[in-house]
Amino acid sequence: MAIREDKHLSMNDDTNETEFPQSLSNEQEVSSQVDRPTILIVDDNIPIQEMLYWLLESMGYRAIVSAGGQAVLTWIDTALQADDCPGLILLDLGNPSASGADLLHLVRARWNNTSCALPPIIVLTTSKNLYENLVPVERVLLKPFHVSVLTALVQEMFSLSSH
Repeated sequence: MAIREDKHLSMNDDTNETEFPQSLSNEQEVSSQVDRPTILIVDDNIPIQEMLYWLLESMGYRAIVSAGGQAVLTWIDTALQADDCPGLILLDLGNPSASGADLLHLVRARWNNTSCALPPIIVLTTSKNLYENLVPVERVLLKPFHVSVLTALVQEMFSLSSH
């Protein structure tokens, strides 16, 4: 899997998954993208990925999309090594590649011993039962949700982090 950071999503026809960039080694591309706050979207549902990507890009954020699994953990590791820290994570807990609790734990663990602060995490889920016993997160957003609710939450998370 790979993530695309440009204005369109690229699909891998063999796996039907959204693709990540191979590396963050292009300093010019990274520095031009750092000016915009980054939001990492982790959701295995392609239509939701696309909707969130376009919504957040239109709001002026740099949207990074992943279906989850090892690819998102690799992207996080690479981004943290480059001090290209996301400012917010939208995390779907109904991901078939890992249990919601395991994925949340693995994502949080990536921030141990880094110069980046753990960003706020908004959990996206279809079931209240999936998040009842999880380590606290900043917000939980039940699917289906209206984009105006997500927009307000994203703006709230960035306004809180700037204070």
